[in-house]
Amino acid sequence: MSHQNAWAVGEYKRLHADGGTWASHPYIQSYLAIPVLPGVIVSYHEYQLAGLYGFGGFEVTVWYGAGVKSLWVLPLWLS
Repeated sequence: MSHQNAWAVGEYKRLHADGGTWASHPYIQSYLAIPVLPGVIVSYHEYQLAGLYGFGGFEVTVWYGAGVKSLWVLPLWLS
């Protein structure tokens, strides 16, 4: 979850530096993270970084100690 949130904050900062966002703060929310196997996590998270730049859905990630890799994403909404 920290990896997902760090990515969203970094992407917002990149967009904001380019002038691609509104003056408001981004919406970033993590709701659920369930380990299904050792090192494999299913999570649900949402973010809205700009007017038409958002995502909400499930993601399966693998954590291997030195990093995180996304294996599968199921978007429930996009903007």
